[in-house]
Amino acid sequence: MSKIKVLTYIVFLFLLSCKNSSEKQNHFKNANIIIDLDNFSDGKLSEFFSGISYTLIDSEESNLLVESYKTVVTKNSIFIQDFFNSYVHQFDRDGNPRNIIKSTGEGPKEYQQLDHFQVVNDTLYILDRSLRKILTYNSEMQVVNEKPIPVNASIFHKHDNRMLFFMNNENDNSNHNFLLFQEDDLIEKSIEIRPGFEKFKHGSKNGLSPDFNSGYIFPIPFSQDVAFFHKDLSFHKKVTFDFGRYSVKESDFIRLHNSGRSDYYDFIKENNLVENISIFTKLGNYYFMSIYQTNKKLHFIFLDKNMEIISQVNNFDNDIDLMKIRNVPWTVFEKNLTFKINSIDFYNDYLAKFSGQNVTIETGSIHEFFQKNQEKLKDDQTVLVSLTLKDSL
Repeated sequence: MSKIKVLTYIVFLFLLSCKNSSEKQNHFKNANIIIDLDNFSDGKLSEFFSGISYTLIDSEESNLLVESYKTVVTKNSIFIQDFFNSYVHQFDRDGNPRNIIKSTGEGPKEYQQLDHFQVVNDTLYILDRSLRKILTYNSEMQVVNEKPIPVNASIFHKHDNRMLFFMNNENDNSNHNFLLFQEDDLIEKSIEIRPGFEKFKHGSKNGLSPDFNSGYIFPIPFSQDVAFFHKDLSFHKKVTFDFGRYSVKESDFIRLHNSGRSDYYDFIKENNLVENISIFTKLGNYYFMSIYQTNKKLHFIFLDKNMEIISQVNNFDNDIDLMKIRNVPWTVFEKNLTFKINSIDFYNDYLAKFSGQNVTIETGSIHEFFQKNQEKLKDDQTVLVSLTLKDSL
């Protein structure tokens, strides 16, 4: 082989190595990001979102969706956890019921308590922490596999033959909150459980959220920290968001909880503190974060891939269809940010805004949705409100 060919080959390998290395890295370097909660403003919804769509989750009377919780939107389906009875309801994208997976017992191919679920393509995985197992359902929602879990975890995420468990401050032969298994072998531990936090548990309505480069993101409960993971679920880095005087100090969290939960909640209300990051995820071409400043307001933060803040908004003026945007962001699918609202509240909001007015009923409009579902909205159902993020902010 000539010297030129050898040199060319070496350069090719070097460039390939750099490419693979860069794909394992996030786009940002700063691991401590300051958020000034006094520097927020109101914003027009149309400045950030190109449109709004509404979906009535039309659960059957014989199998009502009682208390909707974790919601996963896919290309063809909507999966919703019923927190009340540990069911998983599957709907099509128009909100029509398709399947219900029920908790039926403690036997083989059964579960009794739904702690977390994940949808991968057309496959559903359900975690029952009490029975220490994960059930796998095929596209027809039939159980095709049952596998015991090696640790007492409350949240999991599966990718290929790996599974990442979030321990939720549970010390199960390890003082780390994230345990990564390949098949049955523990291959990585990351982020230690903070001393004094062992007894504090927190439910997660989202689990791991998508990141760029097919990675994953998880806001750590009772903190201002967000954990980032690579595509193969290995740990990448932890990023801390500094809310200044509105951050909850760990010492205050432990001290006040030990004296009584009411003392703690009075303290964070009086000082308008941020207890958790409600949601942090990739949304379209950006990062999106939502936080609640206790007893004060919601904050919506848009960041670019380099984790530079683009905009901070604490109130959206809905200049698209004039409806009230209620509650906290609930889930994300691609570039759609979805809120959920009780259908009766939605019905009353619509009448309060448009009653007595002459409205034009156009295809896909809020008025068409209301006219089509007017009677069903009076029942105690769920409406999903999806905002489509613009490609460029």
